[in-house]
Amino acid sequence: MSAVFALGVGTDDFAHATPADIEAGMRLTFLLAGCLMFVAVCIAFANRFQRTMS
Repeated sequence: MSAVFALGVGTDDFAHATPADIEAGMRLTFLLAGCLMFVAVCIAFANRFQRTMS
């Protein structure tokens, strides 16, 4: 996740990053984390649904 944050900030030097850059990094990081959680929940429900159908 730190690599995703660095990608969102757009610089390796966080000391000179603007608050808007930090905000963009945080937004990208939390968006990716939320998407990964959604995929995990979908997989869990699909697995449970598949077991009940068998």
